[in-house]
Amino acid sequence: SFYERLPVVEKGTEDPQGIGFAYDLLARLLRSRLDWHGALRLAQERLGDNRAFISYSHDPPETEAKVLALANRLRADGIDAVLDQYESFPPQGWALWTKEQVRSARFVLIVCTERYLQQAEDPGTYPGAQLAAQTIREIVSDATGTNTRAVPVLLEEGDLRYVPTELQRYNQFQVYTKDG
Repeated sequence: SFYERLPVVEKGTEDPQGIGFAYDLLARLLRSRLDWHGALRLAQERLGDNRAFISYSHDPPETEAKVLALANRLRADGIDAVLDQYESFPPQGWALWTKEQVRSARFVLIVCTERYLQQAEDPGTYPGAQLAAQTIREIVSDATGTNTRAVPVLLEEGDLRYVPTELQRYNQFQVYTKDG
């Protein structure tokens, strides 16, 4: 059949940027007698969600401004960035809203600052950060050691020391340079 003879398919069909993905989608479309709706559903399933929730502590206004700028930049680049600064008053309350956002997002960007680390690890501090940190721990432990969702983000050069313990073995991403 058409699908079985394509050597490019053997290289993989999971990468949406790869030609194997396109050939696989075309073959499925042909097999389903050009069912465009089915092919569209399949493409959406395979491409996945591009939603990213940004978890951070309410630090000084400069940090909150950088987090908002990061979210705006991600949105401008086509990422559905979710941030509490975009939400004025969630009807379910902040704790449940935060938990829902962490659980439903494809990626959770954790802005690692001194205050975030303190709030995430000290039971007597801000409950919202505690809840987000707990949910993130669940994500990492659910992944059986393979982290595909939690992304530590560093705003400043020295922030590496503020990455929560359970995320230290994964890549961290510095999103700001000296030039901003």
